[in-house]
Amino acid sequence: MTAVFSGNLVAFLTANAQSPPFETALEMVTQTNFKWGCVSGCSFLTLFKMSNLTVHKLLLEGIQRFSKSDPDILSPHQDVHLKRLLTEDYAFIGGRPLSNYWRSRNCQLRMLKDNLYPVTYSIAFPNGSPYKEIVSDM
Repeated sequence: MTAVFSGNLVAFLTANAQSPPFETALEMVTQTNFKWGCVSGCSFLTLFKMSNLTVHKLLLEGIQRFSKSDPDILSPHQDVHLKRLLTEDYAFIGGRPLSNYWRSRNCQLRMLKDNLYPVTYSIAFPNGSPYKEIVSDM
């Protein structure tokens, strides 16, 4: 019994996790199984509308196409998107901080290899602020 248990445990721990069906945004827009969406009014929509990149145009076209029959594609509520991520063939387009938070709570979630919207955050302080040095040292 111990040998069977040990063998099953080793097989379970060494089995490869199922690979994701796509790893980049371009791969995502060329497949037909997954839908994708984002929070309505988010900066990604603005980026996709103003961008000349083919992948951004295809992402926007998909969002517009899916939202015609499914209003939750552009739900303003993040929890709607998270529920879909966990229960459907669905991809969420959102910021890295939120995505990292969700991934820290659920190891099933994956992120694309490419960065759709490279953003650097900054914090401004008034001249002479005592907090400038503290934050700069982080």
